[in-house]
Amino acid sequence: MSEMGAFIWKLINESKNEEEVLSAILEEYDVEKEVAKNDLEEFLSKLKEFGIVE
Repeated sequence: MSEMGAFIWKLINESKNEEEVLSAILEEYDVEKEVAKNDLEEFLSKLKEFGIVE
């Protein structure tokens, strides 16, 4: 899992919603909002695909 993946996973475990996670990513990393949003959606999609999150 990448550093950002671990960061996202930590926030999800803290019951953060997708918008809160996106905001946290933007605060923590130097990344464009659209790039962060796409990466987040892809990561969450993979977690859902493997039944890790709903």
